[in-house]
This record gives sequence, C-alpha cells and structure tokens, in this order.
Amino acid sequence: MIERNGSLGPQEQRFLGELASSGMRLFRTEEAYPYFASKARARKVLSSLQSKGWLMRLERGLYLIVPLEAGPEGMWAENPLAIAHKLTPVGAVGYLPAMHYWEMTKRAPAEMVVQTIRRRFRQRVTILGVPYQFIQLVDRKLFGVTTQSVDGLTFRITDREKTLVDACDRPDLCGGAQGLVEALLSSEDLDWEKVDTYLERMRSGAIYKRLGYLVDSLDIPIPDLQWRLVQWRRSLSEGVALLEPGRKPNGPVHTAWRVQVNAKVKVEEVAQWKSEAVTDLRQLTPLPMVTAVLEAIGLEVEQYGFHLRYGSHAPEGVKSEIKVGGMRLVDFSKRTASWFTALGVTELPIRVVDEGAGELTVHLMEDVSSRLEEDEI
Repeated sequence: MIERNGSLGPQEQRFLGELASSGMRLFRTEEAYPYFASKARARKVLSSLQSKGWLMRLERGLYLIVPLEAGPEGMWAENPLAIAHKLTPVGAVGYLPAMHYWEMTKRAPAEMVVQTIRRRFRQRVTILGVPYQFIQLVDRKLFGVTTQSVDGLTFRITDREKTLVDACDRPDLCGGAQGLVEALLSSEDLDWEKVDTYLERMRSGAIYKRLGYLVDSLDIPIPDLQWRLVQWRRSLSEGVALLEPGRKPNGPVHTAWRVQVNAKVKVEEVAQWKSEAVTDLRQLTPLPMVTAVLEAIGLEVEQYGFHLRYGSHAPEGVKSEIKVGGMRLVDFSKRTASWFTALGVTELPIRVVDEGAGELTVHLMEDVSSRLEEDEI
C-alpha cells in the first residue's frame, strides 16, 4: 500500500503527463533520462515521485506509475506478463505460464517463469505478490518468441510450437509429464513443420525421446504421424532419458524410445485409462482386468466376446483366453502395452495371437491374477 502525499511540482506533472500520453506505465530508470536535463535530475525526480506515492519501485531501476484509478491509498497491481517483459526485455515468458496463455493447459501457474540469456543477480523475485523465476538459457535456445499485448502493454512470450518443444525439454517447469500430455492434446492448433524445425534447433536427444514416446504410445493424432516417428527415432541420442526430470529414476524403460517412464499420465481425451482406479493388477481377476484394458484402448462391447478357459482347459502357462475382434494386431498390442506401461508394469501380463480368422486371441498369463471360480463366462 502506498499513500500519496505532497503536491506535484511542474516538472513532475509534466513527466507523469508525458508518460501517460505515451501509454508507458512501466519503465526503467534509463527510459526516464530523455525527459530531463541530466541523469542526476531524473533520478532525483523519480525518488521524489516514489516518496509521494505516484511511482512504485518494483525492483532496482524498475518503476510502475500508480494511476489515478488506484485511489488515494495507491492500491494497484499491474499485469504480471507486462512486468515480466520489463524485468527481462530480451527474454520471454515460457513454460507453464506460456502453456496457460495459449490455452494448452487449464492449470494456472503459481509463478511467472521467464526465459533469459542474461544472468540475473537473483533468479527468483516476488513483485506485487507474484513470484518470478528466471531460467537462463544458452543463446541458441531462446527463439520462437512472439510479441503479444495485454491491457495495452506489450510482452514477449514463446509461441505455441516453442512452448511445446520447451515442455519436452523441461517437463518439470510445465506441470510434469501430465502437463506435457496436456500440451500435446492441444496439438490441433500447432504447425508441426515449425515444431520439427524447432526440434532441430534445440539439438537435444532427450526432447525427441519424450515427445516420440508420448505421441507413439498414446496414439496422439498429428499430421504424417508415422513419417514423423521415423524421423524422430533417427535423432535419438545414446542413453536413457527420464520422462519427468526431477522425479526418482524408477519405472520401466521403454527401449524403443530410450525413456524411463517414471511418471504416470492420464489421457481422457484419447482413451479412458484406468490409472486411478487400477493401481495393482494382482488385485483384479481376469475378467475385470481385461475388460478394463479393452475399454481403455477404445473397443466397443460388441467388438469382443469372452471365452475364458482355466486349468487343464487353458494352454500351458495361460490363465484365460479371450477372443477380440475389430482391431488389428499391431494396434491392439501397442495400445494395451501403453496401458500397462502407464501402470508401471515391466512385463506385460498378456500375450496376443492373430489366428488369421478376423479376430485376436488374448491370453492372460498364469502368474498375473487369481483364478475365477467359473470355468466359462
């Protein structure tokens, strides 16, 4: 809270009037110099206006003009996006705040995250109650920036495509693996040729691993899907990347994409996964478990029928047998593998066989779940 006190001198009135007419509500000290005969005089006037409650010092060298709408007690808050721009004029708002701005996620950011190539004395500051975090990038990674406006003030922010690529690079700053999935699910507005260009500029194998794994495993619809998956695989680096940096390095490793799946995700728009309801497959009997799988991968009830066999009636090492129609072997296998992988299963508890009769046979392996009392359902 700032209380206005004291009358304004002619020079102070002129200065505030000229800034107001130019639409400048946030400014740095050096931007005030042209309005005065000397730098010393400018600094003296700024100090006087601050003490009288007409300016608010946000940080060293950065001021906010407290408008008349703020009332006599000077209660006012400027848009954080505009403040971020003044804090780092050559930087850009990115990561989760950028995702929220472009409607790639519904979760509101708890702080403004700003990309910059210049090292700041303090990497975190709080201004008008809003926390700001500054992420220093190497020069080649600060690109894909667009200028937008809010409340009559301009600011710099990463565009949609760069925001997605940054989410692949730093999921920990974008709501984790789940945030990355949310960004991918908004892909209908993305220019994928631009995404490919940005991927090349980032020169990071880990980005290709996370992006490729999620797009491939979750069957996210993007243009020229198979062609892109092939191109991304060619750019994989050696070693294994964590799906979500910052979390413990545990969970199954997806060898094709060289990703350790150390975080679970929910993809309601793509398939109704049972990640929340099914936490331990050993607690399920064959029928509920496989039913959950079939529902999760998008099969309608009329596309599968049950014929469960047990004990001496089942093949050796197999607990049950289920006939499934309406889906090719490769699609069925990929989707079921993704479902089990998301639950943290390292060895798939099913085996799928294409007998060439227009339907698949799904075998539930012996050591996965307890036996049903019925022999047939």
